[in-house]
Amino acid sequence: MQNNTEYEIKILNVDVNELRGKLLANGFKEKPRVLFKRRVYELDDGAWLRLRTDGKKTTLTYKKSHGNAIDGMEEVETEVSDFEATHQILVKAGIVAKNYQENYRTEFRNDEVEVTIDEWPKIPPYAEIEGTSVKVVEKYLRQLDLQDYQTTSKPTSHVYELANIDIAAINQLTFED
Repeated sequence: MQNNTEYEIKILNVDVNELRGKLLANGFKEKPRVLFKRRVYELDDGAWLRLRTDGKKTTLTYKKSHGNAIDGMEEVETEVSDFEATHQILVKAGIVAKNYQENYRTEFRNDEVEVTIDEWPKIPPYAEIEGTSVKVVEKYLRQLDLQDYQTTSKPTSHVYELANIDIAAINQLTFED
């Protein structure tokens, strides 16, 4: 049986240049910055679907938060071939998109974890560390000296709440707004 637990933590209010330097100094490989486009669909049980594309890869993901711990997010993800066609299928099935969102992401990888720097409209950038277990994520929080920063494993909507912004009330969240 597949493990549907996502092991990740968001680190809020990071200094992007300082973190990039730490990651490169620790042997992480940097990938080019990409623009993600997504639609989010709320489900009745507090879970949601995320349809996301970077223009090359498109995924449909079921997500449900079970708390504010590194292992607090349930996730099941599959790759789909067409962003707009998948959106239309969901709409025809009666699943209504809550909103459309964009963000930039820069990804850093080593053999154990993925660290991303996410930039979203209207809030400061944050980082995410995703690994194969709670222990691995905690190891890199310490190794990158990020353990004293404010962290959360809750969804990005929670980060917006902390900035007193109701992301659910924003129909289109883009950098042009």
